[in-house]
Parts: sequence; structure tokens; C-alpha cells
Amino acid sequence: MSAPGLDAVAGQARHDAGEPRSRRRGSGRIDLLAVGLLIVLAATAYSIYALRVGSFQNDEEQYLQLARYVAAQFPHVLWQGGIYLRGTQRLDPIVLAIPFALMRGPGAYQLAHVIQCLLFASTALPVYLLARRAGTGPLAGLFAATLCVVVPWSVVSTSFLAESMAYPAYAWALYAICTAIQAPGIRRELGALVALALAALSRTALLALIPVLPLAVLWQVWGWELRGIPLPRRLRELPLRLWSRHRLLSAAFALGIVVYLLDALGLLPGRGLASLAGEYGLPQIEAISSLLARYRVYLSRVSAGTGFIALALALPWTVATLVRARDGAQHALAVVCTLGLGAVLLSLLKGGPDERYVMYGAVPVALAAAAALRAASGPTGRLGRPAAAGLLAGTVVVVLLIDSVSWPAPVSPYDYFSFPAAVFYRQVIIGRLASTHLPLLHPGPERLVELGLLAVAVVLVVLGRRWVRAGTLAVVLGASMIVLCATGTIYAMHKFTNGAGEALGATARERSWVDETVPAGARVARFGVSEGETPNYFAIWRATAFWNTSVNIDLYTDVADPLPIFLGDAELHIDAAAASGLLTMREPTGREPPSSFLKYLLIPRQGTNRLGIDGRILAQDPYLPLTLLEPSRPLRLDWSLEGTGSEAFMSPGTPVVASVYPAALLGPGPRCATLALIGTPHYPGSWPYTVSIAGRVLARGSLPSQQTRQIVVPLPRSSPTSPAALKLTTRVHGQVLYAGSLLSAQFANFAVAQCPTRAPGAATG
Repeated sequence: MSAPGLDAVAGQARHDAGEPRSRRRGSGRIDLLAVGLLIVLAATAYSIYALRVGSFQNDEEQYLQLARYVAAQFPHVLWQGGIYLRGTQRLDPIVLAIPFALMRGPGAYQLAHVIQCLLFASTALPVYLLARRAGTGPLAGLFAATLCVVVPWSVVSTSFLAESMAYPAYAWALYAICTAIQAPGIRRELGALVALALAALSRTALLALIPVLPLAVLWQVWGWELRGIPLPRRLRELPLRLWSRHRLLSAAFALGIVVYLLDALGLLPGRGLASLAGEYGLPQIEAISSLLARYRVYLSRVSAGTGFIALALALPWTVATLVRARDGAQHALAVVCTLGLGAVLLSLLKGGPDERYVMYGAVPVALAAAAALRAASGPTGRLGRPAAAGLLAGTVVVVLLIDSVSWPAPVSPYDYFSFPAAVFYRQVIIGRLASTHLPLLHPGPERLVELGLLAVAVVLVVLGRRWVRAGTLAVVLGASMIVLCATGTIYAMHKFTNGAGEALGATARERSWVDETVPAGARVARFGVSEGETPNYFAIWRATAFWNTSVNIDLYTDVADPLPIFLGDAELHIDAAAASGLLTMREPTGREPPSSFLKYLLIPRQGTNRLGIDGRILAQDPYLPLTLLEPSRPLRLDWSLEGTGSEAFMSPGTPVVASVYPAALLGPGPRCATLALIGTPHYPGSWPYTVSIAGRVLARGSLPSQQTRQIVVPLPRSSPTSPAALKLTTRVHGQVLYAGSLLSAQFANFAVAQCPTRAPGAATG
């Protein structure tokens, strides 16, 4: 006996209701318009928050760099497997490559944010379609669609992480699987296979969905289509039914078993099936006690993120439907929801604590809760006895679940991103109840929550059984869950975007200031010199390269590149001629690029730099110590320093020699060198210093502790017949142990420019 398909079920229901066909079509269009409006509103709300986010996480950096690389190297990059380190996961960077192929910062980043929010919100469509296919009705379908997108985990849509793509892909996979098992056919089964492939391409962990399809087929055939048939006959009918109704899937399953056996025997090339997981690796089953403890945490977060009552409704409805099915569509939904949640937990055998890994559970919970609300009415319109008993039992399970785990307080602003459901429960629900006191009783806030959930369930059962129609209760209960989840969503969004999400208060244009300054198609080099090659600048270089698509060249002077290297960056080593200061470039391979290749430079803001590039300053970062420079042609130095550390400290007993090159000496008017000597803390008194050229002392004085001496030294003109660097020597006679090292003074703000108008004829110090 075969369960009727969706069309037959829906058609029979409409026929029984006597609904005119024209009205049915209009209602269907109105329902879809409502879902579309929900998607637009959710995407708009989330985009408003997302466009304010100026920080990023390590994974976001990797995905966005990959997206920019795909945009630059499309289409052959699609088959360049070595760049996709996360296994099958590559769909999100490919989609995000679209805005970077069309524009650059800040517009590309803003459009990418909107795409991420729209993708996340689009989950409402497959959830709604799946709910309607199971016969839940339009209102229950809208409830499921709304609940799955208005959850605290919506905060992930403000990022460039893969979850925004994987969340709807997961929902579409469940919809396609349910369609294939409920109404078999080559087209639907092929659609299910494609949906599984897209889910795996969106997130490697969703490879766990692959066994869901064969298990769902077996379960639906065994539990629904062959129900009521004696066991021996069932066993005989099962393979025949599978082959007659699911030929494509049967062939695919057989092929999959063969591939799995070949992999187990080590006959597949490379790492075999393990290569699908990339650097994630295949999960290993840990101790059962530890695994169950983690699963309790995951499920408690799913419960909190979906409004607690949703899980209390979903659990008993699913169990009852699987044990005693009365409708094939409902049975298929229960099978898919059960296996879908099981796949999420399977993918977390090696999962971390972040809630975004388990947020997919909101989809099956929302669907099952919607079906439970739809089925709550008894024959008289009151709450049926099975539904009442199920609600009470489900609430007890939820109470025991949330009581069995801890709910730690946030310790970082990023906790509002990583643990939004848990933090909302801890900070808002528990936090507000902490000041509530019952007469004669003194339960803690956690106990008040648990007693409150039980009280709500009892009140609903009493009202539904005696005075209020079950349909009205279902609407009120569903609306309450959505309001609670929406409140948690707004809380998480607000806390994250105003905490960890903001970066120095910079606007999108200020973050993408390099792209805003240079012309389209220009390439900008980061010059890792002086303090720019220390750990102090690592985050600065990362942020600048992340928010500016034009910053994709790494320029350095030493053998080891001190800069963070991103996918698609060009690396250049730079050398200066000792006498003229002319610069030459070469790639790691030794090839010299044309001098026109280097048109724009990002250098640490002047102060501790050991090199002075001849050129024109175009802009400066409004927040970070960086300067954008257009170097002269040919590339050359104005000056360079020897004898200072990366942070401009002078070494004990070693003078600082400033080489001033001819290009700097040929400027308009008399030329002067300016510098600042800064006394290191804990100097014992004042130490003498001298500034000289070719042994002739031009400035002298004493340098007290933590004091600064501004020094101006007139420079002779360069000889056209002898274009050699002028050597300016500065010596400080003293040293002190500071920050764990023996140091002398700090040599800062060296520059060569036209002498000040009122500069004295001799050096000052």
C-alpha cells in the first residue's frame, strides 16, 4: 500500500472543503507573497546590522580572500582543488565572488553582506514549502518559515562565514529528500541528489546528510508503504518496492556502497573518501559519556534558540507520528526531521562549542512544531488528549534538558556571536528573573524558568481542554515563540554589532580608504619595513588587506617576508643601490617585474621608519598608522637608516648612520635633515649626544630621561659629478636596561626637506 502523494492529499482536502479552484490559486499566491515579504524584511533587518560590522574572524578572512581570488581567476579556479582547504566546502566563496567581480571596496563588501543576509533569510522558502507538502496548512507553514529565520543564530548572517549559504542549503536538502520519498520519480530523486551535492558544497559538515536519503527511503517504505503487512512478507516486499519505486536512488546507493568498500580496502587514490573532508579530517567517535554530554549541550541550545516550547511540541509529535502514522505526508516529514537532526548531531562528532554548528537543528524543530500545532485540535475543536499529554511530556523533557547543562555568562563580546541563544538565556531571561522573589519561596532564577515552562504547559492544557479552542491557542503559542526568538535575535545582533563587531567606529568608506583613493584596477603594495615588520603591525596589515581589494602586493627587504600572505598576493623583494638609492625589485623566482608594476605603496606612518621612499603622499588611514604613497619614477630612496631596531631604538655603542641620497638633496631651497632623539626611561641623569657629517660635529647636547630633543641639521648640496649618499652620523653615549633589552635613545621622525624659514645657520639641538 502506497501513501498518496502531495498533490493527491492536497487535492482531496480542497475537494472535501469545497474550496473553489480560483480561490485556491489566489491563496497560494498570497501565501508565497507572504513568505517573500518575510524574506525581504528579515534580510533587510539583518543587512542593517551587517553593514555596521567592521571586524572579522579568521575564517571570514580565509573565505573572503578565496572569494576575491575566485573573482580574479574565474572560471578555471573552479577546478583548482588545491585552494579549497576545507574539503567540499566552496559554494559560499564562489557566490561571494560575484560582488568582487563587479566592484571593489567598500561597495563589494556591502553587497556581499546583503547577499549573506538574503541567503540566510531565504531559508524560509524551503521550510514553508516542506511544511505545506506535509499538509500543515498555510498558517502553520508561515509559522515554521518565520521561526527558522528569526532565531538568535541569525547573527551569523552579519559575517562572511559559510553558514549563511549552508543554512538554506540544508533546508532545501530536507525538502528535496522529503519530496523524493513521498512522491518517487526520476526527476524528484535527481533533485534530491543535486540538493545533497549543493549542501555538501556549501559546508563540508553537511556531508553527514548523505546517509539521510537512503535511510529516509527505507524508513518511509518500511514504516508507511508496507505498514500493516506481516513481517515475512515485508522483508520480501522491501527490495522489490525499493527497486520498482526508487530505481535511480537504488542504483546510486549501490554505487555508493561499492565506493565505500573500495575506500575501506585502500583501493581509492590519494586519501580516498577522507579527502572530501579536507583539513577537517574525518570525525572520530569519543567516549559515549563525553559525547552524550556534548549532545545535551547542543540540544539545550537548540531548545533555547527556538523558544523552548517548540522542542516540547516537536518531540512528542515526531514520536507519535513515527509510531502510529495516519498520513503518509506527515510520516515523511517526521522521518526527514528525525534524520535531519540526527545528521546535524552526526556532523558534530568532532564539533566545537559554537552554536552556529548546531543551528541547523532549528529547521526540523520548527517544522515538527508547526505540524504539532496544526494537529493539536481534537474532533470538537478542543485540545485533543494525545496532544495535551504530548505537550506536558515534551515540556518535562525540555525542563530536564536545560537543567542538565550549564549556562555560562559571556566573557567576550564575540560570545554574542558564538553563543547567542545561551547568552540570551543567561543574561536576559535568567538575569531578569534573578530579581524576582516568590512569597514564602526562594527558588533560583533557573528554577523559576523551569517552573514557568511547566506552568505554561499546564495552563495551555487546561485552557485547551475546557474553554479555549485549540486553534486559537496554537496561534497565540506560535506568536509567543516567534516574539521570544525575535527578541533574542535583536539582542544578539545589537550586542555583537556594538561590541565585537565594530572596528574603531570606522565607516565602510574609512575601512576601504585605499580602494577609495586609487583608481580602479590599481594594485597597492604593503611595505613591511621598520615597525611594519613587527607583530605590532600584523593586525593592521591584515585589516587593511581584508577591507581593500587593491592591496595585493607584499613588498619587503629581508629574506623572510614579515607580512601576512593572502591567496593571490604577489611577493616582491626590494634592494637599494648603496650610492644612489635607486630601487630594484625581484620576485621570489628572481624575475624582475617592470618598474610600472609598483605604482602605490602602503608604508607605516613616518616616525620609526628606516627608509624614506621618494614620492607623493596620497592619503593616510584615518584610524591606523599607515600612509598611502605614490612613489617617484624611477623608484628611489630619499634616505635610509642603519643602526636602529624595528621600533627605532638605538643599540648601545652603535651610532645611527643616515644615508641621504642625491634625489633628496636636489630639492628646492636649502635642505635640512630633521630628527628627534627620545630618552629611554630610567636614564641615570642626562647623556651626551652628537650629530656629525664626515667627522664634523654639527649638533651636540644632552638627553635627559624621557625627554625629546628636536634636531635640525643643514645639509650640503649634492655634487652632480659625484652622486653619492651623504652620511649623517648620530651617537648617544649611554645605555639602559629597558623592556628586557639594553637600549640607548630612540631615533625618531627622521626626514629630509627644505629647511625651515627661520632655521639658524648652524644645527640646533
